[in-house]
Amino acid sequence: NYSWNPGGGWTRQILDNDQNFTDGQGFEKLGLYPQYWWLDGGNGSGGDTIYTYSGNVPDENYGRWSTYIPRGKYDVYAYIPIASGNADNQGIGNAYADNVNYKVQSFSGTVYNTAVINQSTNRGCWVKLGSDYVWAQGERVAVQLGDNVSGAALRRVYYDDIAYYRTARPLWSLSPSGLTLPVGVVGGTTSNATFTVTNTGNLLGVGALSATNGFTTSQTSALLNPSQALNLTVTAPTCTAVGTQTSIITMTGDDTTATLAVSRVCNAAPPPIPATPTNPTLGISSDGRSLFTFAEVSNATTYSFSGTFDGTPLVFSSPVNARGSGSSGVVLAWQTTTEAADPVKSGKQLCIAIRANNASGSSTTTTPVCSTYRYYTGVSLQQVDNRPVIKISLP
Repeated sequence: NYSWNPGGGWTRQILDNDQNFTDGQGFEKLGLYPQYWWLDGGNGSGGDTIYTYSGNVPDENYGRWSTYIPRGKYDVYAYIPIASGNADNQGIGNAYADNVNYKVQSFSGTVYNTAVINQSTNRGCWVKLGSDYVWAQGERVAVQLGDNVSGAALRRVYYDDIAYYRTARPLWSLSPSGLTLPVGVVGGTTSNATFTVTNTGNLLGVGALSATNGFTTSQTSALLNPSQALNLTVTAPTCTAVGTQTSIITMTGDDTTATLAVSRVCNAAPPPIPATPTNPTLGISSDGRSLFTFAEVSNATTYSFSGTFDGTPLVFSSPVNARGSGSSGVVLAWQTTTEAADPVKSGKQLCIAIRANNASGSSTTTTPVCSTYRYYTGVSLQQVDNRPVIKISLP
């Protein structure tokens, strides 16, 4: 004998006078003789009640309440009404049937439990038909009751409210709140951060993960036991404009949903200043040629040079155009005097440094590389082998 409020907890209640079965829910008259059911205007749990008789109608006259319920673990209750008396004009009054069989079952016919309830001694009460039934998401379940019951004939077999009380279900939680991804720049790469999805409920569950506005999650679904947590990654798309990218991550499934707001600031890209050239070398050949080589920088447009000769700063006439990749070299030639007329340069230190340039700026200048200058009579270093020539002028 239970006194219970079906409005509490997670409950799906079928109204006692719901005979409109077009939606596949409510009371359905079944069996060989479904016409032997009557509506009583008595004071059931929600209003009217439905009843049949034991003994004076053919066997296999039965009906069932059914409904679709969210996934979870349930206790099932039935309400035994307080009858209205002689409203049916058949003189039966409040003569309740004794032990009747309430069958908890799936709508396909699988019987989970049969509870024997004495309606005479439980009138006006909620009675428990069974506990810990786990049903799939959106499963249609039912309680069946027929007229082939124990006790004297011509006793009423009542149907009233059936309530499904959900005692366990999965519950989703997403953290941390207001997740912020690393700052990005326009035209840069994607960025990501870790978030956690947790089943804070008390039943195994599976949920689908999604994100809005071009963000993606490392998994599209997760199966979690009670209290289990899973670390996942959310990735923001490439920044296309200055501002803040936002997204909502959603975990939904098993009649429960959780959301998490994420954001990523997009800044303007800084100038793509070229890198410093590498592998600078300075060689002076046996015939007096001065060759400076280096590895090119991919985003350079020109290279400029600086240096000293015998400690005196040199003046370079113009930059050299970049090719974009590979190893390059330039021939150094004197501008103010011809080689053949100035043998006094031989044996002195020549030091050269380089930097890369483009429209956004210049790289740092390399550490100068030096070599002892050698002079040979009659050798001209102007435009040797069609190499670019950097003219060197003494101030």
